[in-house]
Amino acid sequence: MRDWLTARADATPEATAIAASDPDRFADTPVSYADLDDRVETLAGRLASAGVGVDDPLAICAGAR
Repeated sequence: MRDWLTARADATPEATAIAASDPDRFADTPVSYADLDDRVETLAGRLASAGVGVDDPLAICAGAR
Protein backbone atom coordinates (compact mmCIF):
# COMPACT_ATOMS: atom_id res chain seq x y z
CA MET A 1 0.00 0.00 0.00
CA ARG A 2 1.31 3.42 -0.93
CA ASP A 3 1.55 6.06 1.73
CA TRP A 4 -0.73 9.12 1.63
CA LEU A 5 2.14 11.54 0.98
CA THR A 6 3.35 9.73 -2.13
CA ALA A 7 -0.22 9.47 -3.40
CA ARG A 8 -0.74 13.20 -2.84
CA ALA A 9 2.61 14.05 -4.46
CA ASP A 10 1.62 12.02 -7.51
CA ALA A 11 -1.81 13.66 -7.71
CA THR A 12 -0.76 17.28 -7.09
CA PRO A 13 3.04 17.50 -7.14
CA GLU A 14 3.28 21.30 -7.29
CA ALA A 15 0.62 22.03 -4.66
CA THR A 16 1.90 23.60 -1.45
CA ALA A 17 2.35 21.10 1.38
CA ILE A 18 4.07 23.41 3.89
CA ALA A 19 3.95 27.19 3.97
CA ALA A 20 5.15 29.67 6.55
CA SER A 21 2.25 31.08 8.55
CA ASP A 22 4.37 34.12 9.48
CA PRO A 23 6.69 35.04 6.59
CA ASP A 24 8.49 37.60 8.76
CA ARG A 25 9.62 34.89 11.21
CA PHE A 26 10.12 32.06 8.71
CA ALA A 27 12.02 32.90 5.55
CA ASP A 28 11.62 29.45 4.02
CA THR A 29 9.83 29.22 0.72
CA PRO A 30 6.73 27.02 0.46
CA VAL A 31 7.43 23.29 0.04
CA SER A 32 5.51 21.34 -2.60
CA TYR A 33 4.13 17.85 -2.02
CA ALA A 34 6.65 16.44 -4.51
CA ASP A 35 9.56 18.08 -2.68
CA LEU A 36 8.27 17.00 0.72
CA ASP A 37 7.86 13.42 -0.51
CA ASP A 38 11.45 13.47 -1.84
CA ARG A 39 12.74 14.80 1.50
CA VAL A 40 10.82 12.15 3.46
CA GLU A 41 12.11 9.35 1.22
CA THR A 42 15.69 10.63 1.59
CA LEU A 43 15.40 10.75 5.38
CA ALA A 44 13.80 7.30 5.48
CA GLY A 45 16.69 5.93 3.42
CA ARG A 46 19.26 7.51 5.73
CA LEU A 47 17.51 6.11 8.81
CA ALA A 48 17.32 2.66 7.21
CA SER A 49 21.03 2.73 6.36
CA ALA A 50 21.72 3.59 10.01
CA GLY A 51 19.82 0.47 11.07
CA VAL A 52 16.45 1.98 11.96
CA GLY A 53 13.65 -0.40 10.96
CA VAL A 54 10.01 0.27 10.05
CA ASP A 55 8.62 -0.62 13.49
CA ASP A 56 11.55 0.68 15.55
CA PRO A 57 10.82 3.49 18.03
CA LEU A 58 12.40 6.81 17.13
CA ALA A 59 12.66 10.02 19.17
CA ILE A 60 13.28 13.51 17.83
CA CYS A 61 14.76 16.37 19.84
CA ALA A 62 14.08 19.67 18.13
CA GLY A 63 13.66 23.31 19.00
CA ALA A 64 10.22 24.71 19.68
CA ARG A 65 10.20 26.83 16.55
